[in-house]
Amino acid sequence: MIYTILTVYEPKLINSVSEAASKDGSPVACFVGYGSFASPLLSIPIVLHLTANAPRPAHPPSDATTIFTYISTSPFFVLPGSAHYDANSANQAHSRTLRFIQQYILGRCNDQVTAEMGGAND
Repeated sequence: MIYTILTVYEPKLINSVSEAASKDGSPVACFVGYGSFASPLLSIPIVLHLTANAPRPAHPPSDATTIFTYISTSPFFVLPGSAHYDANSANQAHSRTLRFIQQYILGRCNDQVTAEMGGAND
């Protein structure tokens, strides 16, 4: 099984991209966003990396939503080419994203392999 992880770094695109990812048949297994959206558009696991001044979601988009906040006020703190790049916060955001992916995606893969192996022993 192939899982797609969708990452959006441009806050202005969070709503439109998340809406497209929520369509039936979308291959997106989890969503990583650097910004916020107010309405629940996704039912897949989501991690949001929010700046200190970013609006908070009125309702978490799913039960599997994880939100982290950083001291930066620019959502581009994670991009090395940005004037607002913050190496410490960027490293922390990337590490958190990897743990999130490990929890939601690798966990699914392990469950699937275990189920397939159990089915083969019948």
